[in-house]
Amino acid sequence: MYEASLKSYRDLKNVIDTAFDEGKIEGMIEGEAKGKIEGMIEGEAKGKIEGMIEGEAKGKIEGMIEGEAKGKIEGKIEGKIEGKIEGKIEIALNLIKKRLIY
Repeated sequence: MYEASLKSYRDLKNVIDTAFDEGKIEGMIEGEAKGKIEGMIEGEAKGKIEGMIEGEAKGKIEGMIEGEAKGKIEGKIEGKIEGKIEGKIEIALNLIKKRLIY
């Protein structure tokens, strides 16, 4: 009777231990999968945000450089045109003054 009871106890203990070990393995697999999914989602979100910030900053810098270059070119062109016009006006005024004096 004792041996049968001991065998029954050991069998039940083995069943419980096996179930516990299998539960731990299942829990680890599920936890790892959940962690990977959450990590991927968080990483993707973080990457998108960082990418947007870097892209926006790069775009602003490039825009400023292009705008400054375009502004310089346009300013030079406008300055040359204004200079030519002012020069011609000055020449015309000098010619008028000379005619009035002589």
